[in-house]
Amino acid sequence: MVPQLFHLEGPSLEELKAKAAALYGPRALIVSAELVTVGGIRGVLARKHYEIVVEVPEPDGDGSLRAAGSARSRGGSPAPRPRSRSASGRGRRGSRPP
Repeated sequence: MVPQLFHLEGPSLEELKAKAAALYGPRALIVSAELVTVGGIRGVLARKHYEIVVEVPEPDGDGSLRAAGSARSRGGSPAPRPRSRSASGRGRRGSRPP
């Protein structure tokens, strides 16, 4: 089966790395990390936090890996699917002429 993906948010990458290892075990792999800015005017008074996507491999044939549990019971949420873009690759805003 396919590995499971989970989405976590927190104030620092170090904290998120430790949380991912605690929740999903040593075989959890961070596949994406992003600094997100929310609110503010041109970055002033904005709130910043990190978001990561963690990939958790399926258990081996003998069931030895049990870290891949339900997202809700583990404190994370399933990773969102990427948003689709327009044919130009810019999204809706890029479709208007300058």
